Amino acid sequence: MEDQKFPLKYPIPHQENKEIRRITFKNGISQIFDALNLQKGWLYTLKSLLLDPGRLVKYYLGVGRYSTISPWKLLFLTTALSLFLIIQFDLNSLFTNQFIEGTNESSAGTEKVNAEIFIFFNDYYNIILWSSIPVFALVFFLILRRSFNYFEHVIIYTYYLVLGNIFVILLLPVFAFSDWGFETYLVLTHLYIVYIYIRSLDLSKWHHYLRLFLAISLSYLLYFIIIAFSIVPLIMKNAV
Repeated sequence: MEDQKFPLKYPIPHQENKEIRRITFKNGISQIFDALNLQKGWLYTLKSLLLDPGRLVKYYLGVGRYSTISPWKLLFLTTALSLFLIIQFDLNSLFTNQFIEGTNESSAGTEKVNAEIFIFFNDYYNIILWSSIPVFALVFFLILRRSFNYFEHVIIYTYYLVLGNIFVILLLPVFAFSDWGFETYLVLTHLYIVYIYIRSLDLSKWHHYLRLFLAISLSYLLYFIIIAFSIVPLIMKNAV
């Protein structure tokens, strides 16, 4: 994978001479092995995302657009798979209870309200997840542009959400057999949001790190406010 230096000069020339052939046993097997190729495609993208997500981001934004998997494809697939596992293994109650525990005092802790919150998170998990993209991308764009436009920041955060979904999948045994599943998930996701932005934006100075932590803090604050206001109607409806 080439390490891209930003800002890049667009358009970047790219040529691929391909021809479409009839699917036979030979090229059908070849396509299966292509899917397992560690130099491009799905496994290559997932491996790069786990080992060096920031470098993958820059590669995708540069010359690697056609040899890596789109972050949107990864997001849709990993969200569907992680949501399936969350429902199958009742992890949604774990995630929701963590939120409810932090809101019991302000919401009077009624069972009816808690049930509504649980249903809200259960029914709108993917929307809640994906709605964070424009919020986080906007805050990071305003505080840490670093030659990246707004939609390029959308790409960075989308890859980060894919990582979060992958961690849900990989940590399934920890969730199932340990009381530290949620805490482990939080530690990994918080470490990786720092890691992906440091590598993507080439942050190297102390004031860069201060702005990064400011962007992370403000993003979470703004996002939690939006989610809280989404839940307020549920609380008000049950308070009447």
